[in-house]
Amino acid sequence: MSQGGPLLQWRVEACSAGCDTANSYNATSSCLPPGPFCVNLEDRFQDASKLVEKSKWNGDPNSAYWTSDFEPNNAKIENGHMVLSMNLDQNKLQEGKRQGFGATVSSTRLMLYGNVSASIKSGSSSVGVVSSFITKNEQGDEIDYEWTDKVDQVQTNYYWNGQLDYTHSSTEDFNDDLTSGYHLYEIQWMPDAIHWVVDGVVRRTVTRDSTFNETEKNYRFPARPSYIQLSIWDAAQIGSSWTDSWSGGRIDWNDPNRKFAMEFEWIKINCLDPVKDTAWPPVGYEKLSANNNTESNGQGNDTTPIQNYTGYSSKSSVVVPIALAGGLFGGMVIIGYALSALARRKRGAKVDPSAVNPEMERQMVEAA
Repeated sequence: MSQGGPLLQWRVEACSAGCDTANSYNATSSCLPPGPFCVNLEDRFQDASKLVEKSKWNGDPNSAYWTSDFEPNNAKIENGHMVLSMNLDQNKLQEGKRQGFGATVSSTRLMLYGNVSASIKSGSSSVGVVSSFITKNEQGDEIDYEWTDKVDQVQTNYYWNGQLDYTHSSTEDFNDDLTSGYHLYEIQWMPDAIHWVVDGVVRRTVTRDSTFNETEKNYRFPARPSYIQLSIWDAAQIGSSWTDSWSGGRIDWNDPNRKFAMEFEWIKINCLDPVKDTAWPPVGYEKLSANNNTESNGQGNDTTPIQNYTGYSSKSSVVVPIALAGGLFGGMVIIGYALSALARRKRGAKVDPSAVNPEMERQMVEAA
């Protein structure tokens, strides 16, 4: 890791907050931030082996870029695309009604500031279908793009420390069906501002200064390392009248073969402070293995740690793997320091990542 920049500053702030360097290695109390940290990446999905099932992943971020977090696995790389699918869940019912089972894909590396962009075709072609492209961490920070039943709209949102401030959501309108063609979506996440950019046009900006809370004297701005996460899920899974309304209603599953798909042509990550040494595990640490079970509440929100991952421990003390349940939008397992310390195009047009500028209420409640 570079010796300066936001990562070093983050470590210093963690120490000044009273972390226990000798006995703790988790993301909230350790002077060592969670990892593995960001590496610049442009993935055009030519290598299917870079997406692995979470339960089969060896824990090495160099072996895969992405994990498909839940079983059955509804994510795949084929024909130069990553495809996340949702179909009828034959085994689970919500309030006596049928529901879908989707997919959640997470990056294997964390990002703290930078630009993440993707060419995306939304999968939300019906009421009740939610697609998302977000950054997320275990502390409850998020930066979101979300698509629901309005095919000509995308919602932007952000969260800090898991607090559900319903005023943060914003809706962007387009004169296009976002489910029928690819568009370029960017999250430009800097220490002083977040920009949501669609097809080269800045659609929304939130500055760090604007998030200052006078009562608590703090900035409620996402400023901790996060994973990039992609998902498609059935809003009916929550069993909430609010989510039904937000997503436009319930999906009609009378056709058991009905299927929805969110597609990605490419994803590009430009880290503000990329790591220079990508060796895994880091020098001075020895590998350790953990075998746990992965369970899902049916929409892609996991309830237990992942299976068969390989973390590491220091030679002088044991590092405990940290695994927390993900949130509403296809929550993901976040591995703490045990794994080392997210111009309008015509419909269907290809978008070149070289043109990228480097620079809802949604987590209202977890399903029971």
